[in-house]
Amino acid sequence: MYVDPLTRRLLRGAGKVPSNQGRGPVVLMYHSISQERSRWALPQKKFLEQIRLLASEGWTTLCVRDLVGGRPLPERAAVLTFDDGYSDNFNGAFLPLAASGMKATWFMVSGAVGKGSHWDAGEPMKMLERVQLLEMDKPGRKRILKR
Repeated sequence: MYVDPLTRRLLRGAGKVPSNQGRGPVVLMYHSISQERSRWALPQKKFLEQIRLLASEGWTTLCVRDLVGGRPLPERAAVLTFDDGYSDNFNGAFLPLAASGMKATWFMVSGAVGKGSHWDAGEPMKMLERVQLLEMDKPGRKRILKR
């Protein structure tokens, strides 16, 4: 994956100082992981490049809940978050993250589970189904994601 020199320089120094010394983790926020063109969508190819880069550079992914309680954070911590709960997050993000031993936090629009996004202009986007959310939250799955 090509990373421009400025981004590479920023990545080199990011997350190296523990939060108890004034810095916290890098937070990456996503919406849709899709091939469709949208201002909220990131192509899956780009997302996979980003998680491979995090892994190759020695980053540890955390969930938002890992930030609570004042526990020390790993030296290079990244928190991945997904807003809304679009259905493309399951195959596009959750499965690749689980296969890589990485984790993330999803912020769901609970009233839209299994429906369409009523807030998007134009045609509503499909949302995650209940069965997918249950799969994402399986106890055994958490052990895989906590590596």
